[in-house]
Amino acid sequence: MYLFYRSLTTGPSYFLVMGVFLLVFIASCKDSAQELNNTKLNKPNIIIIVTDDAGYSDYSFMGSKISTPNIDKLSESSFVFPNFYNNGRCSPTRASLLTGHYPQKVGVGELSRPSTETTLPGYLGFLSLAYTTLAEILQNRGYHTIMSGKWHLGGQKTGRINEESKWPLQRGFDSFYGILGGTVRSHFQPSLGDRYMYNNEMVPVDIYDSDYYSTDALTDHILESLDENFSEERKPFFAYMPLFAPHLPLEAPEILVDKYRKIYSIYDDLLDLKRSRLEGLKSEGLVDSDVLPNLELYSSSKRLSHESKVTAMATHAAMIENVDNNIGRLISQLKRSGQYQNTIIILFSDNGVSANGISDIFNSPFYGRKGMLWEGGIKAPLIVSWPELNDRKRIVKQAWHVMDVMPTILDITGREDKSLTGRSFKSVLEEKKPSSEYYIDRDFIFWSDRKLSAGINKDGMKWIRVDSLGNFLYDLRVDPTELNNLKEEQPAIVQEFRRRFNIHRKENNVESFNVVQNSRLVN
Repeated sequence: MYLFYRSLTTGPSYFLVMGVFLLVFIASCKDSAQELNNTKLNKPNIIIIVTDDAGYSDYSFMGSKISTPNIDKLSESSFVFPNFYNNGRCSPTRASLLTGHYPQKVGVGELSRPSTETTLPGYLGFLSLAYTTLAEILQNRGYHTIMSGKWHLGGQKTGRINEESKWPLQRGFDSFYGILGGTVRSHFQPSLGDRYMYNNEMVPVDIYDSDYYSTDALTDHILESLDENFSEERKPFFAYMPLFAPHLPLEAPEILVDKYRKIYSIYDDLLDLKRSRLEGLKSEGLVDSDVLPNLELYSSSKRLSHESKVTAMATHAAMIENVDNNIGRLISQLKRSGQYQNTIIILFSDNGVSANGISDIFNSPFYGRKGMLWEGGIKAPLIVSWPELNDRKRIVKQAWHVMDVMPTILDITGREDKSLTGRSFKSVLEEKKPSSEYYIDRDFIFWSDRKLSAGINKDGMKWIRVDSLGNFLYDLRVDPTELNNLKEEQPAIVQEFRRRFNIHRKENNVESFNVVQNSRLVN
């Protein structure tokens, strides 16, 4: 209900809204009671928090200078997956998370927006209605489903017939506060173009408080929704919290920005920050002691002034600290309500940092950024807190993919769906001694994004193909930062990757980018 309904608590509008709420409440009491009787209250609650464009090593326990005490404390009793992979960009990662499939399989091979829509099955420009979402399944299993944040899976075309069928409430969520698109114009001041929604209604932009900040507001909606669930429905809940931060525009409370500007301005060579982050990762056992940082820079980074980089880094860091503050608020409420022990919290980023000049540092120790298939673009640490199962930090070196989250949750809450492309890692969470070595549990994992393709095989070999540059091949077991291209030494492995990738393309609706571009519809 957040700010939209809070703004109506004066004058005649208040009584109108409260009257509607009362009628809805009375009408739903009988159904709610029946649902409660049919619900197993000992099922674990599920919270998934997805940061937007956060860096691989942005948390202080991973060597950064950013203050993240709440995330650090959470990690101390969590499973930490340092080799967790996303899809490198916003919409494709979200599609895999909510369906358990490769993004092209479910129509999201590109960013979801009206201008990218085609009739190609892998590039619809929205999440295919033919596939069931995680929220829909959990809803059917008796969960109260809440979403607060960035949808970015379609439904943005104003006034088009049946566009509402692509919205969160029509895809399994009981409540939704956030935006349908991919970014906001400001984290401070919502505008009409942002199209903030509360459930299926657009929120007027003139009702927001002057101290509005996106991460605070999105957390407020989750907290208020959980309060209502605790006091009324008492169902197990699934809360999906895809934040806007630290996605551009880089904006944060100035007091926090100044704090980090002072920290970063003392560095003459900002790459020293990348080196120090790597040392932090080594001290935590998240990477091996002999790993070297990839210090390659983007050409655009070299054009930025030192002062501009410091300001951008300081603002990004301030946004991450604010995210941490809000995660602390969420954990505190769970503990006050007695729900913390029975709640699984899952935290990761949808891709690496995007802004040139800071991605060189914040995706340490890797090369790559959002939209690229080097490790800095597609690898983000996964934190899984499950207090009833685990009370200390366990590092899982085995590689997993974002499409594996849904089958894992389904496995935990009832029954795994074997038809999904992803695989459950519930058994890994139940192991007393998780894997300490890098490997994947399947023959291949693949990526395809515009003119880039990549894959990793069960032996830890990684292949990247860039249309304009050719092939790259790395052995991630001994070269996790992708310093040594082995394509000339291992041509047979490159050829095998390309052969298997062609099979993957046919099975998952992957098309060449030229075909996709030429197939876009006129909107």
